[in-house]
Amino acid sequence: MRVAVIGAGVVGTMTAYYLHQRNCEVEVFESAASAGAGASNANGGQLSYSFADSMADPQILPKLPHILLNRDPAFKINLSADPSFLSWGLRFISHCTRRRRDANTAGLVTLALRSLALMAEFHDKFGQQFASRRAGKLVLMSEAPDEELRRRINFKRSLGTDIRIVSRDEVLDIEPTLAGWRWQPSAALYSPSDEVGDALRFVTAVCDYLSQQGVLFAFNNPVSHLQQLGKHGWQVSSRDHSRRFDAVVVCTGDAARPLLAPLRIKLPVLPVAGYSVTLPRLDASPTTSITALDHRTVFSPINGNVRVAGFADMNARPAQRDQRVAALLDTCAELAPDAADYRTPDPKPWMGYRPMTPSSLPITGPTALP
Repeated sequence: MRVAVIGAGVVGTMTAYYLHQRNCEVEVFESAASAGAGASNANGGQLSYSFADSMADPQILPKLPHILLNRDPAFKINLSADPSFLSWGLRFISHCTRRRRDANTAGLVTLALRSLALMAEFHDKFGQQFASRRAGKLVLMSEAPDEELRRRINFKRSLGTDIRIVSRDEVLDIEPTLAGWRWQPSAALYSPSDEVGDALRFVTAVCDYLSQQGVLFAFNNPVSHLQQLGKHGWQVSSRDHSRRFDAVVVCTGDAARPLLAPLRIKLPVLPVAGYSVTLPRLDASPTTSITALDHRTVFSPINGNVRVAGFADMNARPAQRDQRVAALLDTCAELAPDAADYRTPDPKPWMGYRPMTPSSLPITGPTALP
């Protein structure tokens, strides 16, 4: 079977990998000059198997007016009259119930734990290449856990995660460098099995391997049109050529919407911008993966550096990058002045659009078109 994979981020690369294992003839189309140039490029680097949670949550509803007025420094929304934006927002609100939140979280945790099991193969093959390691993860909280949070933790533990609540003293035992932070948590959630890794280096290593195995990668080659050929087969038209395939897998996040719209496939996906800066380590830099929950920021020790990342901006414009990156650095430096070298003359800022569905669950599987 000849299969076209559109998109060479983490999802597209993994799709190509497993299709190749099933003896398919695979060609990957990517609009950028290299693999992993989009949301996979410089994200937070946390492999958070135990912290897969739905963003749609009943607790976010009272905060919505505050967020919509852009008074939350971690969330920014550029409001739009676009019907797809309004539809997405209404569907998101419909998922902000306890029943749906638990169901969505269960789906995400199942997917995450499946990923944890599958990652063992890639640690053996490419682990050194993408600097992966089991660092453990701490999610720091300013308030003591309430009964609802304890219920949710017990629910996630029943699904197979190893997440648990730890006291402030236990937090300092796990990561002593947190004693030097200006902001001190009241408690934290901890998972020893969570990992860190460089997504870009992971994608690059897998692409190099697949290229050696005969998988074709067409970079700088955006797909412009998909045409169904009778009941079986598809014509994939890109900038460089037009070819026939038996099947097509679209792995381009929000960019899938305009590509699939002519086929009457509507995807409830919005681009949610995140930001990161990769900084040199200091003696007091953490070795554990850290999330400061109230501030929506993360600190990931990767490749001998510290990657600070965070924020979630809907409908963000590229022109916002420098301002938001500066705000991210200010927030992190205020929280943890010795966690990284914020004064480096060569910071590596990044802005990427993460695809988000109202439920937080990915859209996978076949469409109505064969």
